[in-house]
Amino acid sequence: MEKIAKYLKTARIEKGYSQQEIADLLNISRQSISNWENGKSYPDLENLILLSNICEFSLDSLKKANPRQKIKSQDFYKSQLELIEQLKRNLQNLMSA
Repeated sequence: MEKIAKYLKTARIEKGYSQQEIADLLNISRQSISNWENGKSYPDLENLILLSNICEFSLDSLKKANPRQKIKSQDFYKSQLELIEQLKRNLQNLMSA
C-alpha cells in the first residue's frame, strides 16, 4: 500500500503538479489526492487511468511501484487518443440521454 501511495506522489511531483492541479484536472477534491498519497484510499480505475496519462506512467509500472519506469511516448500518445475517444463517447452518451 505504501509503495503505491509513494509512487503516486512521486509521479505527480516529478511532473511538477500540485495536488490541487491534479484534483482540478480530475474534477475531484484535493483531499482525495492527499488520501491517495497517504495510503488512506486509492483512485478508482477511471481516475487511475487519467492520472497515469497526466503524469505519464504506465499502469504496469504502478503495479511494480517503480516511478522511474516510463512508457514510450508513442504508447503514451496512443493511450491519450484512446482516452480522448472514450471521453467523447461518454460525453455524447450524456448529451443524448
